[in-house]
Amino acid sequence: MLITSKYEETWALKVYRVDIRQAAWFSAVPWVVMAIMNYLAGFWSDMMIESGTSVTLTHKIMQIGQGTYNSVCRAHDLETNKIVALKE
Repeated sequence: MLITSKYEETWALKVYRVDIRQAAWFSAVPWVVMAIMNYLAGFWSDMMIESGTSVTLTHKIMQIGQGTYNSVCRAHDLETNKIVALKE
């Protein structure tokens, strides 16, 4: 439930010709679109992985170090065709 003062409701109605109680529902639209797009992106990437398509630009070769918070791996960058260090 949206809690507004009478002044806010009349001001929005006068200035913007909008009823705040009805306009509040539109704030949920971007979140719904984002959730749907995230679901579709996940579904699409799962389909690519299942079909054998590589979805990463690096292939991890081996772990070369371990820090307090992360590990460092030797990797092959498929875009530049170079060996790189990859911090995970």
